[in-house]
This record gives sequence, C-alpha cells and structure tokens, in this order.
Amino acid sequence: MSLINKEILPFTAQAFDPKKDQFKEVTQEDLKGSWSVVCFYPADF
Repeated sequence: MSLINKEILPFTAQAFDPKKDQFKEVTQEDLKGSWSVVCFYPADF
C-alpha cells in the first residue's frame, strides 16, 4: 500500500538505533518533514 503524499495516522513504535546500539520509541512526529519508509515485519524477532 502506497501512501505517497498522504499524511499518516498517529503511531508509536519501537525502532533500533544502530548509532547508539539501543532501541528507542519513534512517533509520526519524528518523521515529520522528511521522506520516510516504514516497514513492518511481524514476528521477525
């Protein structure tokens, strides 16, 4: 499903930050103003 040029719904997710070697919480506000690709892979870990 493509959401190009569409506003996304509010969300909160855990993401891994390889620079800090730790997980952090990410929201739609963290992505605001930049192009982003969000992938979801359930049960990968």
